[in-house]
Amino acid sequence: MPSHLSIRIYSAEQEIGKYHASEVRLPSFNGQMGILADHTDYGGAMSVGVVELFLREGKSETKQIFFISGGFFEVKDNEVTLLVQTWEEAGNVDAMRALESKRRALSRLAGGDPTGSVSVTRALASLRRAELRLSLTHEQQKKAS
Repeated sequence: MPSHLSIRIYSAEQEIGKYHASEVRLPSFNGQMGILADHTDYGGAMSVGVVELFLREGKSETKQIFFISGGFFEVKDNEVTLLVQTWEEAGNVDAMRALESKRRALSRLAGGDPTGSVSVTRALASLRRAELRLSLTHEQQKKAS
């Protein structure tokens, strides 16, 4: 009986990575979902959020955190396949870019879009992505200190 999961991550263009993990946590539309070895076959959509991989290296385990902006997942025979729009390791998130995205989204929502073509739904989605990225950078800074 295997005690690990094989994880494969893909974008629309290419394979992004392969991992072996004891657990995967991913953002479903009903909240964070955990997947362990021998999970029943399952699949669905992922929302904007954080994917946590609990990686095994010998007897030790480390946690890696990634930002995604949505996608789909499938669990089958201890293999987890993720098809993602965005895959950013938490430590590589650009805080200045996220802060600028947040500022732009708030400006659009406040009526500061000179073209008048604001889509509230798109601006709110942009704001959510920016705030989540900023949250990840704050967590990474706390770990470093």
